[in-house]
Amino acid sequence: MKYLCYICFLLSGVFSPLVATAQILHLREFPRTQRDTVDIAPGGLSIVDINSQIEIRPDPVAIREAGQAQFPQYFREDILKDKTTRIQDALSNQDRILDLTKQLMTGLDVQKELLPEVEAYLRRVAADSLLSDDFNRYTGEYFQQFKGVDRGQRPDRFVYSIERFNEQLADMTTELSVMQRTSQIQFSIAAWKRDPSGGARVHVENFDRFENGEFFAMPRFVTTLSETDRQQLDNFRQLADGLNEDAGQVLQAYKQKLLEAWPSVDCVQSIPVEMDSAIRSVPADLRKTLQQFTSGETGSVVSVFTALSAELRTWPVTEQPGWKDRLNNTLGRLKSISDTLQRIAGDSILQGNLHLMNVRGCLHQTLTDLQRIQDLVQKFPYTYLHKLRLNSQELAEEILAFNLDAIPPVGLIDLEYTGQRSVGDELLIKAVFRLPDDTTANKSTGHKIEARRLKMLLIGAHSTSKVGLIMANPYTLDAGPDAPEFRFAPSAALLLKFGSRKSHFYNNFLDFGVGLNTAAPDFDLDGKPEFAAGLTGTILRDIISLGWNWNFTLDKPNYFIGIHLPFNLPGVPVNTIQSNPLPE
Repeated sequence: MKYLCYICFLLSGVFSPLVATAQILHLREFPRTQRDTVDIAPGGLSIVDINSQIEIRPDPVAIREAGQAQFPQYFREDILKDKTTRIQDALSNQDRILDLTKQLMTGLDVQKELLPEVEAYLRRVAADSLLSDDFNRYTGEYFQQFKGVDRGQRPDRFVYSIERFNEQLADMTTELSVMQRTSQIQFSIAAWKRDPSGGARVHVENFDRFENGEFFAMPRFVTTLSETDRQQLDNFRQLADGLNEDAGQVLQAYKQKLLEAWPSVDCVQSIPVEMDSAIRSVPADLRKTLQQFTSGETGSVVSVFTALSAELRTWPVTEQPGWKDRLNNTLGRLKSISDTLQRIAGDSILQGNLHLMNVRGCLHQTLTDLQRIQDLVQKFPYTYLHKLRLNSQELAEEILAFNLDAIPPVGLIDLEYTGQRSVGDELLIKAVFRLPDDTTANKSTGHKIEARRLKMLLIGAHSTSKVGLIMANPYTLDAGPDAPEFRFAPSAALLLKFGSRKSHFYNNFLDFGVGLNTAAPDFDLDGKPEFAAGLTGTILRDIISLGWNWNFTLDKPNYFIGIHLPFNLPGVPVNTIQSNPLPE
């Protein structure tokens, strides 16, 4: 039995590479604290520095292989291209064969020259099992088609096979052109920052249209965080949470405000009728000019304005507004019509003709309303609010989709331009396929090929400050027999820590720290705090701390112990640590 297990083990080692999935995304970290770059290994939760840059290099070969495995129906193009190349290689000397065959048919003695060419052609065909099957089929067709035909009336058998290969080439070329227009599978890369409150999209250079986020470099060496900064940070967090929750309602209210300010469609649609009435009532010398003006401008702008109005009313606020450019265009055309009418008719005729007055009044009011709407569109932070709605894992129009032969070679994420971050937040990078016939749901999420998770920490040396209670023992201080051995004292410490790039166990559990400690004990029990300072060390994410202080007020030493549990002991608030770089 043990030999059977040993054989199974060997076989698993032999065959496991055959089923391994090729790596789609190759990630490399550019830390700002060291000169060398760091390759990020695939699999699991990798650790990166919270202030570094992440380079993403998609592997085109692995992407194509993954696509062929998951969606073979979209890769018939590769099969056709491969066979096209094989046939073209096999027919590389076809012009020479055809030329010599024609000479042979005219009675020239070129058989010695023709034979080596045909042999080379046959060798190339025979070396390719796919083409040799076709050649044998063409040979069978040849004898079947020309059975009973005099040899002198038959075409050359090898020339026949060459012609049939050329026909196949033409058919495949046509099919390829159709496929390239209708069935392109596409590739996208998207990234999200994930934290306990949810997440936000992250800009990947060359792979999306998002702008970089707010610049924020996580401080590596800090001593304190002021109460003002803490309160401001909390205010911003609450504001962001509120906007994320209410963005949809705000956008819907924005659309309603636009609709309420939209000019009357009836007014604009009445312009052609009013112009027809005006033409009949103006002097003859002006009539022809107004007719030309009406046929050239007013009819088309009414249709454009009506279509724009309908598009706004049916606009889903979750989609980018495609009508904004057309709004500016319509505004410009209406202004041109108003100015032209003023120039053609003049003030005296406009004021004396009711129909022209109605047209000018409608144009003036519409222009005023559209200008007000344009101002609202320009001032309203639609893009920002729209981005807040895209914090989920749904893909958006801003995520670019590339044909597999046009994927950018590299993408870049600069973590310092991803806004507010905290130690322990994660970065999710996904590679997805997007298919031409996807349903709406699949278009929103894509078809995942590979996902990489990165945990953002402060790697290497960094400092943190903490406050809490310690239990100090003034071991050289004379005290009465009933005096407690340990006395509580408030303390503050500045710790030097080292984040690991390789060990989650160290970062999440051990997390050693060494540094300076200050405390305010009251060993002589006179109600006045004393000043003590010394050295301290912590372990288990600062749950346990040990140290030695010198009490400068009493000129005596003491050692201390701190046990900072994640819950309160009765009457002893020993878990009051505040780690300043990680405000809650």
